Amino acid sequence: MTKRRTLSPEMLENVRKEYRAKATLEDAKLSKDITFDEAVEAFIVDRKRKGCSQGTIDYYEQHLSTYKKRYIQMYDEHPPRRILRRHIDDFIHFGTKVLGNKKSSIHTSLRAVKAYCTFLVKSDIEDVNPFDKIPIPKDRHKEIETFSDKQLATLLRMPNLETFVGFRDFVMIQTFLDTGIRLTELLALELDDIYFSDKYLAIRGKNGRVRHVPFSEELQPLIRKWLRIRGDVETEVVFITEFNKPLKKRSVQNRFEKYGKMAGITNVRVSPHTCRHTFAKMYVKSGGNIFALQDILGHQTLDMVRVYVNLFSGELYNDHRKRNPLKQLRDIY
Repeated sequence: MTKRRTLSPEMLENVRKEYRAKATLEDAKLSKDITFDEAVEAFIVDRKRKGCSQGTIDYYEQHLSTYKKRYIQMYDEHPPRRILRRHIDDFIHFGTKVLGNKKSSIHTSLRAVKAYCTFLVKSDIEDVNPFDKIPIPKDRHKEIETFSDKQLATLLRMPNLETFVGFRDFVMIQTFLDTGIRLTELLALELDDIYFSDKYLAIRGKNGRVRHVPFSEELQPLIRKWLRIRGDVETEVVFITEFNKPLKKRSVQNRFEKYGKMAGITNVRVSPHTCRHTFAKMYVKSGGNIFALQDILGHQTLDMVRVYVNLFSGELYNDHRKRNPLKQLRDIY
């Protein structure tokens, strides 16, 4: 694991001098009529008009804010609206060599910055996209983590089922494992989105499209019991706090981290998304249809589903080797 470094004022100033030395007359030509913050605001408005989900909007805002913060650290001044190739190169160098961040983390931020730059060109605010000749590697999916059966059994014993919060958390964990939905999707789930007779949830995904996600016979009584405990409150959101308010994303993540520590799970990140990966693993191992899995998970393409198949089909093959019919027949005669 890459260790993050703490910068001393002297180290930071030396880095700034290095970056300032690379500056050219091009900086003097930067337009002052629209600031970086104003351009980012226009970009976010455009994304909202195009129907991006709140999760996507949060992603853009978070990583453009990261870019601004890093720029100020590097140059000791606010970023200009126009992003140059050297700004990108310095951002990568500063993140990896100075701060010690992972390249995958840098690439995640750069994808947001690239979308911002593309918007500026398409809006005729800028003439050149500095990313035109800069390929950003896609995230590798080798580090997908899932729970083992033993870890799941231990994790599910952690919530106190005698309390409001504990039973709520227990049902949330079960819902993640049973349906594979995202945290943002669970937090947006409303009472009218639960169809008990047909056993499915109406989920509004990242792209705003509603999909039907089936749930099991085993989950149904748990949800019904939770709704009785929840009671009639003003909000229509299914999972709420003990003060009858909608849950926050960070709050749920903190609860998962707490249960992970209580369960002594250290080699796997205990999070709703790990539950989602675990759902996919179990689905693939059971021989489920990959096109159905794509619909259930809400992926627009099969790319991520193929990753799951490639990662977990080996376990399926091992199960087949242990249980294949010919071997069992051979044991008979």
